[in-house]
Amino acid sequence: MQSCRSDYEIFHAPLDVILSQTNVLQPDILMIHRSRMHIVSARGIEGPPDLVVEIVSPHSRKRDKVVKAKIYAKYNVPEYWVVNSDTETLEQYRIVGETYELFNLFEGDDRVTSDKLPCVSFVIGDIFREIQIRNLSSSN
Repeated sequence: MQSCRSDYEIFHAPLDVILSQTNVLQPDILMIHRSRMHIVSARGIEGPPDLVVEIVSPHSRKRDKVVKAKIYAKYNVPEYWVVNSDTETLEQYRIVGETYELFNLFEGDDRVTSDKLPCVSFVIGDIFREIQIRNLSSSN
């Protein structure tokens, strides 16, 4: 996603995404097009990002894939990714009506792309290999 930095601002948790008075979430990663930077405030992101990425863990799987997905869809976040480090996959969801539908599943040497975010292009397996290398380096 490094190539996206000229068009998008990339944010990481912890950062509130304020969708309404009762719907405030903290995604792991999100992207906002530079033309929409007016939604970034001192309180957090006040409105739907262009992309939300959740990295699931065993204790967050249901919340990320069911609860958060429903809320993000309700507020029209156009694309939602769920990354699972156990299976080394990225699930790409697209908004259809008022819900998300699984649009693509990336694994191994699949190249992640998005027609909604044309700057996105990376091999999902490379991300997990980089994480493994970092983990090995930090444990030594």
